[in-house]
Amino acid sequence: MKKVNLFVVGAMKAGTTAFTEMLAQHPDIYFSPVKEPHYFVKDLPQSMYSPSRFFSLEKYLDEKFPEPLHITHIQTLDQYEKIFSKAPDNVKYRAEGSTGYLHAPESAKIIYDYNPNAKIIILTRDPLKRAYSHYQMNAGLGRETRSFEEAISQDIKDYQAGKRDQWNYLGMSIYQENIQRFLNIFGENVLVIDLRENKENPTIFLDKINRFLQIQTYDFNLERKNESRNIKNPKLQNFLFQSGVRDIARQILPNSLRQKLFEKLSTSKQTLEISEKTQNEFNKIIQSYPKESSD
Repeated sequence: MKKVNLFVVGAMKAGTTAFTEMLAQHPDIYFSPVKEPHYFVKDLPQSMYSPSRFFSLEKYLDEKFPEPLHITHIQTLDQYEKIFSKAPDNVKYRAEGSTGYLHAPESAKIIYDYNPNAKIIILTRDPLKRAYSHYQMNAGLGRETRSFEEAISQDIKDYQAGKRDQWNYLGMSIYQENIQRFLNIFGENVLVIDLRENKENPTIFLDKINRFLQIQTYDFNLERKNESRNIKNPKLQNFLFQSGVRDIARQILPNSLRQKLFEKLSTSKQTLEISEKTQNEFNKIIQSYPKESSD
């Protein structure tokens, strides 16, 4: 079977869902129905992936594939190859977009060992806004009960005490070392872009992608996906998560009704609630890392 040769390894909450759906519009690019299989991550933390207690990867692959699935942790090569089994034989790229690859220290080397000729696209976003969107997602999923100020302050304290966690809000906003790791291994086969470039000059943004992938120019349509919302009561969300009520609701309620309930429990207000002091400390840490180099 032909190997996967395109990986979108953008930072979590940096627009990877919208970007992969955009690329999937091109006839030369096939994305796995499993958007984030995470096959090349050894240990995926619960903060990244906490499946429903009713979910079975084996059952999905046997009975429901190729229904779309946002995230899982593929364990074997056979499973990984199966999620690409519907790809046309003549497609130029078989692709996936696991966000964990950027942050897991081992992933770049494992991907290289699998396919040294793979192309890597790394998406970035303003670090603080990424951290806030990450926090909003966790609060919405019931994983987080602290305020954003409390969460970031704790991350900063841990970092200053020498306890850096690559998977927390601060750690996942430190891009430079992770990007450099991919550049060191894949060299010219890495493209680093910020989705803000699309707003500034869409023509240049799309041309950069087309030239990097060496595909026929295509009029991509990039639509924003997975917009974050502020949770009105994080502790209630945490109760629904811990008690299993959320998992049961997924089984018995249609998606449209679940979405309406979520909107009742949240607001579209996007105020970034963090003190100037904490924001300055966060930015100081981010800026302490030198910009990555392709030399």
